[in-house]
Amino acid sequence: MKLAYLVGVCGIAVVASGCPRANGPRTMVRDRAQYSESLSDSWKDQTLLNLVKLRYADPPTFVDVGSIVAS
Repeated sequence: MKLAYLVGVCGIAVVASGCPRANGPRTMVRDRAQYSESLSDSWKDQTLLNLVKLRYADPPTFVDVGSIVAS
């Protein structure tokens, strides 16, 4: 009897905590801005690395973020 009660309470707690209200349209603007900033930082890092590679006669490499996301 106590085991069934404990399992029921734990099950309700897991289900209730699974979908917080913080996810949704209100976070879309913030997430999009963070994604854009991360994409820009990644592009800057890649460009700087390629400039250093060119300085030391190594071939530059370019990786498109879209191809990583798609795969």
